[in-house]
Amino acid sequence: MHDPDFKQCKTIGKQNPYGLDFYSLLCLAVIVCVALVVRIFLAKHTAEDAYITFRYARNLLSGNGFVYNAGERVLGTTTPLFALMIAALGYVGIPLPIAAKAIGIAAECVSIVIIFLLSREVLPGLWALLPAVGLALSANNALWASSGMETGLYVLLILAAFFAYSRDSSVATGALVGLLVLTRPDGVLVGCLIGMHMLWRLFRDGDKSIIAFAVTAFVVSAPWLIFATHYYGSPIPNSVTAKAAAYRSSHLWSWVHVLANRLVLRAGGFGAVLTALFFIGSVECVRRRSRVALGTGWLFIYVFAFTLSRAATHGWYFAPILPLYILFGVIGVHALLQLGLRALSRKGRRAYDLVADRLAPAALVVTFLCVTGFGILSIRSRLAEVDRIRSSTWQPRKEIGEWLRKHAESDATVCLEPIGIIGWFSRRRILDEGGLVSPQVIPLNARIGGLNGPAIVREFEPDYYVAWSKWDMSLMKRHDNWEWFCSRYKRVASWQVGSQELILWRNASSTKESPAQLRAKKKRSKLRRD
Repeated sequence: MHDPDFKQCKTIGKQNPYGLDFYSLLCLAVIVCVALVVRIFLAKHTAEDAYITFRYARNLLSGNGFVYNAGERVLGTTTPLFALMIAALGYVGIPLPIAAKAIGIAAECVSIVIIFLLSREVLPGLWALLPAVGLALSANNALWASSGMETGLYVLLILAAFFAYSRDSSVATGALVGLLVLTRPDGVLVGCLIGMHMLWRLFRDGDKSIIAFAVTAFVVSAPWLIFATHYYGSPIPNSVTAKAAAYRSSHLWSWVHVLANRLVLRAGGFGAVLTALFFIGSVECVRRRSRVALGTGWLFIYVFAFTLSRAATHGWYFAPILPLYILFGVIGVHALLQLGLRALSRKGRRAYDLVADRLAPAALVVTFLCVTGFGILSIRSRLAEVDRIRSSTWQPRKEIGEWLRKHAESDATVCLEPIGIIGWFSRRRILDEGGLVSPQVIPLNARIGGLNGPAIVREFEPDYYVAWSKWDMSLMKRHDNWEWFCSRYKRVASWQVGSQELILWRNASSTKESPAQLRAKKKRSKLRRD
């Protein structure tokens, strides 16, 4: 009986972790180039929330401090590290949106290299390239990495932290976890998981690497935590509390439902198969006692945390899941291949020799074609979606912001919910209906467990109000505020944004003069003097 060496794939990464052969390097370079091209094509899309971070960076460069509204110390961005990085590039003259996209795309390309190296811990030869192909052609990750959001950087730090820990580098793991916490608050989940595993190793083997890990993570994150506590009063972003009050889902399982829809229902049969392979791959990594299996633990903790918090189901929240989801799916395919080869080896060497040399390459090629084919189809769909979003959503919001910058008083307060694009282009003080940068509205939103536009407008009487035609206006009429609102505010203009309108209202009782009124007043004064 012929018993093949099935442990080869288990040790290949440890035998030669960085000594890559020429063909592997060439294939990896091609994959990275393809990923770069895909993300450049998708870079014409800029996410609404990205402009919030851009405005923090712009105010920092302008000398107004690390704030959204000048003079108001509110930590409304959840990604201070990313904001400081784009501010640094902005300081040398690179436009902030371009700087953000460049960081995201570069980070995603490095992530492809990291997931390849991580795959080599558990997958042999060319199999380790398949997760890199999957990430390169992941339409969701490509979209958000090139959208100006911190997603690309966040995914890179997660993969790098797990890879550093798999290589037993406690100091590097601690540094990466410290940076993760500064990139997004939920990055602490990675640190907690790795810390618990190190604690278990301490009690089991007396391994004290947890000390170096904890000290490094603290040293990296402590300067920002101390600064934020002194500058804002708390290192916890205000947006965390605001989202819990205004954007919390009413159903406990809504996050899981959307996740299942994205991973299984939208992808059809391919998604169902990949999900089954993910669980098989996860079990295989646990069986081998590989540290890569911690990625599975983090995936479940991440989904559980977002489900329990009833977080909003934004697309960028799902991007960190996909690289490891693809990795474990490929591990599942390889585990089934090994199982088949074991079954053949029991039937005799002749049966094994007849099939083994053909089965393994065939499985590799079929897996590659499936991953590549699905990736290309999803990217084509995303490219069409980006063009639609830009024309129907981004452009009208930009026009509203430019109108406000041209016509609204320089000290005017504008109340609205979509504060990103409009807030960036208007350069006016923003009263955020969602509360991300306006903590004073959070108690009002908490009363009804959602956006409470009528109470906010009545309480603060902003100079301008940009209202959604369906959400804000219907709420205004339901709360018996319509008569009061119409007596105070006059409709100025409206813009079609997607399936509804954004309506601009001006406070008629405001005594402030717009730039146009000031220019006309100066012109009349000049004529009188002449």
